[in-house]
Amino acid sequence: MLSTSATVPALADVNRTSEPLSDPTSTIATESAPLTVDSKETVDYQVTDDVQVTRKRAKKGQANEQAWKGFKAQGARMAAQSYEGRQGKAYLTKAARYLAPRCNCKLSQKQGALRCHEFSDDERQATFDSFWCELDWEQRKVFVASMVDLNSVRQPKGGQPIRRASLKFTLKKDGERKKVCKQFFLATLNIGEWSVYNWVYKAQDVSTGGIPKLKRERDSRNKSEVRNVCSQRKEFAQTFLNSLPKIESHYCRSTTSKLYLEPIWRSQLDLYREYCAKSVEAGLQPINRVTFVRLVEDLNIGLFSPKKDQCDLCCAYESRNVGNEEYEIHQCKKELARLEKHSDKTEKRKVFTMDLQSVLVAPRLQASALYYKTKLCIHNFTVFDLHTKDGVCYMWHEGEGGLSANEFATIICSFVDELETKEGDDVTLWSDGCTYQNRNSILANALLSVAMKKKITIFQKYLVRGHTQMECDSMHSTIERRLAKSSINVPADYELVFRAARIRPSPYTVRYLDHGFFRDYSKLQYYSTIRPGSGVGAPVVTDVVALCYKPSGVIHYKLNFVAVSDTAVVKPLYCGSLSIKTDKFVHLQQLKKVIKKDYHLFYDSLKHSCTGGLNGCPHLINHDK
Repeated sequence: MLSTSATVPALADVNRTSEPLSDPTSTIATESAPLTVDSKETVDYQVTDDVQVTRKRAKKGQANEQAWKGFKAQGARMAAQSYEGRQGKAYLTKAARYLAPRCNCKLSQKQGALRCHEFSDDERQATFDSFWCELDWEQRKVFVASMVDLNSVRQPKGGQPIRRASLKFTLKKDGERKKVCKQFFLATLNIGEWSVYNWVYKAQDVSTGGIPKLKRERDSRNKSEVRNVCSQRKEFAQTFLNSLPKIESHYCRSTTSKLYLEPIWRSQLDLYREYCAKSVEAGLQPINRVTFVRLVEDLNIGLFSPKKDQCDLCCAYESRNVGNEEYEIHQCKKELARLEKHSDKTEKRKVFTMDLQSVLVAPRLQASALYYKTKLCIHNFTVFDLHTKDGVCYMWHEGEGGLSANEFATIICSFVDELETKEGDDVTLWSDGCTYQNRNSILANALLSVAMKKKITIFQKYLVRGHTQMECDSMHSTIERRLAKSSINVPADYELVFRAARIRPSPYTVRYLDHGFFRDYSKLQYYSTIRPGSGVGAPVVTDVVALCYKPSGVIHYKLNFVAVSDTAVVKPLYCGSLSIKTDKFVHLQQLKKVIKKDYHLFYDSLKHSCTGGLNGCPHLINHDK
């Protein structure tokens, strides 16, 4: 190890050195362009500004109508504000309503039957504000109908009356109705004459039932309300979905909050059938499938956990949020990584791909009791040899180890350490760029120690995010096809399934790990960081596309090195088995009734948070009685 007084210089840029890698025939491609060893070409990333961003369309039945232009204009009109109205095919800006000037009628000036002169401007303004600010549209109709009296006219002899009725306009002053002229009434409320006639005649028309009522309940409900007539049924569906155990996405957990149901559901139809059965048991009519699927989406629940990251840049390009130039650079990076991998596959002998399979659970049976209980998580890290086509599975459950960088560093270093190599050999490892799994200082220091110990050169290379399809994925699909026909009682059953998943060219090698296998590599400090630069704008860890671990104790990224020496003793990562959550232990105990008795002891021996000990544990359930 380096002494405390030694100074570790920062990793230099590849463009500042001309020393080649140990393998001159292999060129580590940068992400921006296919650079040679002494290339000084740089590529500037630019995002075009002329890209149109399209508005995302709302889901069916979930549109916010209040945000529509027409609804906003209607709301402004109802509130006596300025709005943009439509007249034919043209749009016109309508002015806001205001208190119009008072009348100059002679009857009012002569102190006659009309009392227009008794109303001050302040009283008129108060009436206007109350009419437009405190009442809704239906209440305004009622107010106008109550302030206007409809009197019948005398029937002329031998003919029809010239008008239907005589209107008497009034306004309230000190709680008493005062008769005013039509012009004063319309100016005070600032409404049209046609509106007054229409509202008053409809209010007094016996054939229409008086003042027009609101639409009937059947007519006022829109389609979305018809689908969700019973909130109790929808709440039951939401409670059903919340009761199902969920797991996080392995690859996308840092960028998404979406949760995924455990891999016991084959389709949305199976999930909906189980909900219907539970709904009938509760005495409720199930909601339809369309509403159920929409509720699943609203709760941000996925049916299957994604095996690979989705490429954010490709998705952004499809939605027209990224320019063509940046997209083409991204595609160039992807193709360069593919070509580099193909070159390693054809020219080298020891080339491997590695990845972690999607989370598995135990027990895994067809019993309905498993749907609502949390289960033990099983992890399977796979390594595939591109030359011999051999595959190795490293499996463990959450009671024996977690998913930190130390677990993956232990597995990868153990695999490389067990390879039959000679001094000076090369080993190439291909993986995705998951930082806590494959691209971090803990794993880098661990692989460097193995390279120095075996005197070999280790190349670690990464595919571009979103385009990380590898040969080891075939192991995952083969295992999943075998699991579709298998029942799992305890994690050890997975070992038999993995071995039987493939026959030719040879069965997979399976190693069932416990807590004693894992080592704590975080104490190794050859490099405190593998970030290529420091400061704002400098390259970061995710910019590294390949690392080269030299037996001399040097790590190259692209074409860099920093001299280190000596090795270190790696201590065990765990001192004992890990404790699982008490709720999960209780659920596993309850599931013993659907598991064969031969496997009950395994679940009883799981370590959990309990002060009673094994014999006095209050959480143990004996199903033999």
